[in-house]
Amino acid sequence: MKYLPTLLLLFALTSYSQESVQIIYLDSLDQKTAYSKHKSYASISAAESSGSFEVSQFLKDGILIAKGKSAEPNTWVKTGIVTAYFPDGTIKSKITYEKDIPSGTAEFWYANGKNNLKDRTTSLKTIKSKI
Repeated sequence: MKYLPTLLLLFALTSYSQESVQIIYLDSLDQKTAYSKHKSYASISAAESSGSFEVSQFLKDGILIAKGKSAEPNTWVKTGIVTAYFPDGTIKSKITYEKDIPSGTAEFWYANGKNNLKDRTTSLKTIKSKI
C-alpha cells in the first residue's frame, strides 16, 4: 500500500508523456501505398509545440534512411530540413523543403562522408538530377 502513490505518479507521468505515432507505408516514389507493396515506411509523431510532425523513414529491414518534419499528421509533406542517410548511417543529403517542394539550400555527400555538392535549389528537377 505504501507504494501506491508512487505507482500512480509513475503511471500518470508515462500516460502524459506518450505521444501518438502513425506508421505509413511508402512506395519507391515515397507515395502512400498498401503494406503489401511498400518499399519503406515512415513513423510520424506529433512535435511538442511547433505544429509540425517528426518523421523518420525506414527501409523494410528497419534501416533509417531519412529524418525530417511533416506539415501533415497522416502523410509526409516535407517541411524544413530533411536529412537522408546511406544504409551505413552516413549522411547522404540535407535538403530544405517547403510544403514538399525543395527550396533553399541542398547539400549532398559521397558514401565515404566527403561533401560532394552544396547548391541553392530552385526546382525538384534540379535536385533529382543530382541524387
